[in-house]
Amino acid sequence: MATTERRSSKDEPRYEGPYKVMRRTKAGTYVLLDRDGHLLHREYSPHQMKLISGDLSDDWFLTGSVAAILDHAEVDGAMVYLVRWENLPKEETSWIPYSDFQDTVMITNYHKRLLSKKRKAVGATVDTKGKRRATKED
Repeated sequence: MATTERRSSKDEPRYEGPYKVMRRTKAGTYVLLDRDGHLLHREYSPHQMKLISGDLSDDWFLTGSVAAILDHAEVDGAMVYLVRWENLPKEETSWIPYSDFQDTVMITNYHKRLLSKKRKAVGATVDTKGKRRATKED
């Protein structure tokens, strides 16, 4: 947590965050990473920060933006998706359950792309009920 710069009254929160400490500078200030994977625009001195007690896993920031869905699978009866995150290296992928997505439009588009690829591979069109329709070659 770090002190908020926009606090205009005592009723507003003193700290905002949480943030992840990325590194300590030679000057003794800290470079912080927000939940979306963006570095904060300034550095913070130790007196401007508050340690959060408890164990935060490395997955604490996964509310970031999904760059792409790469694959999917079914685990214990629930769908999970392999996602690549924006502003993170391509190697930083994660398996995310369907229930953790705040917006499912990307999942819908992913399945539409898969269906389109299957249509092209088969050479036939599939109607909305999943039944194969004959093409001109049939």
